[in-house]
Amino acid sequence: AFFSYSVRAFDGAVQKVLLSRWVDGCEVYRKPPTERIMRLFYDPVIKYSRVSCCPYKPGVSIMLNITPSYFPMPTFLPESEFLVEVRAYTRARADLIFETRWYARLVRMFNVNKNI
Repeated sequence: AFFSYSVRAFDGAVQKVLLSRWVDGCEVYRKPPTERIMRLFYDPVIKYSRVSCCPYKPGVSIMLNITPSYFPMPTFLPESEFLVEVRAYTRARADLIFETRWYARLVRMFNVNKNI
């Protein structure tokens, strides 16, 4: 499966593309990424899903009860509103098998008591 992802920041009515990339999912599965942005998604997917082979087979991959708190945000990201789009294809730009959009707001919180 091939994945494309893009991150857009909202600045009023203008959506600026911050990041856009194509990823070979099987290559990432075989050789874990070293890039910080890719690790943000790779680590939780491997930890909380049942992906065990590549190419992915129908019904093999499942992720339950995933919340944004499972995806650690790097400190270099500014407070902002943004859109993350992820699409999965059988081959590069071929049959679309998965699509998701996450609209979010990143807010920095300091000295947060995690026991609450």
